[in-house]
Amino acid sequence: MTTPSELGEVLSRYAAAHGGELAWALEYSSKTRFQVLVRVFAPDRVRLPRPGNWQENSLGTPSSELTFRTDAEYFYPASMVKVPVAMAAMRSIKELASEAGAEITPDTPFRLFDRAGKYVSPSGSRVEGELASDAPGAAVWEPGHDCFSGFGDDVERSLIISDNPASNRLHELAGARRLAALAQQGIIINHRLSDFRPAELQREFLGVEFLRRETSGPNDQVLLAVPPHTGELPRSAADQTVGLRVGRAYIDPLTGERVDGPFDFALKNRCTLRDLLTSIEHASLLAAAPNASDWSAIIAQSMAASSHLGRRLRFDQRLFPAEHYKWIGSEIGAHLATYFNKVGRAYGFSTEAAVFVPKESSLPIVSLAATMLTCDGGVLNADEYEYDRADAVFTQLGRCVAAHLWA
Repeated sequence: MTTPSELGEVLSRYAAAHGGELAWALEYSSKTRFQVLVRVFAPDRVRLPRPGNWQENSLGTPSSELTFRTDAEYFYPASMVKVPVAMAAMRSIKELASEAGAEITPDTPFRLFDRAGKYVSPSGSRVEGELASDAPGAAVWEPGHDCFSGFGDDVERSLIISDNPASNRLHELAGARRLAALAQQGIIINHRLSDFRPAELQREFLGVEFLRRETSGPNDQVLLAVPPHTGELPRSAADQTVGLRVGRAYIDPLTGERVDGPFDFALKNRCTLRDLLTSIEHASLLAAAPNASDWSAIIAQSMAASSHLGRRLRFDQRLFPAEHYKWIGSEIGAHLATYFNKVGRAYGFSTEAAVFVPKESSLPIVSLAATMLTCDGGVLNADEYEYDRADAVFTQLGRCVAAHLWA
């Protein structure tokens, strides 16, 4: 195993030779909460999906691990939680369908309803109208149904273009028990994304009805129904995590008023960089079978997709450019056969976790996670962040790691 200090030396040498924002990130790493974790896997010890050869696979134990300030303090994971939420939804649906003897596929449409029995309209999804008009499956819901078009399409929206409403629907599909179980993997999900309701409402889950595709209108056949239910109260991290209070002021998301004093993340979603990277590794390489309807393949392939091309959905590249979703590997594509990843960005935090499979089979497979905070003004939720600096740091980080491990 590599000593923790080695990665700092590698990054410092690269920054000294090439300049750029990486040098700044290293110099002010405590202020920016810059953290990096790299795992290296010997190619002869793993089975990985390569183009045309998707199969059951496993990364196994890394031959070396390099760290720089890894898990020194809290970071807000933002959209990074969309991957474990999708995994939890997949497991929940498959388990419930098996118990009920219901034939549910990733393309089975579903409805959401509240405790009063009122259905939640699908027309609120922000991706409606942002999909290419000639794409198969581009509709947010099936014709003749007031429902959503299925787990598979929402995974693509959530993981390819990082759509929050789609991820929040997966949150409902996962349910309280499966989301709570993510804590065993170090992933704490306390709230939906861009949802600022209080904690007592975050624990309430909508009901779900999965429908037979062939029927329509009032004669829909319900294949499986899950009632609304209540989960546990959000888990505070006040006594467990370093650095939960961030900044010198913030804009209250509900009132729009400025509040002096640090923003407290104690009841926000959280995970360590180590647990996050493990989750991304597992999701990237989970039973990625060639059958496009396979549940886990949809998750893995969505993480490896470009910013516009999914299994059934096609997204407008003008609205969803690749540089918004691929950071660390953006300039090392010539080395890569496959680039699985997810990025997350909010409150000034930028985070990416990825698995890089090189074209040359003799080279090591690399997984990498990095996070940093760029909020020079110290006022959170004011949309005054230096995300362009984080972009530059992550791009340099990718070039540095590629030069160090694949040169």
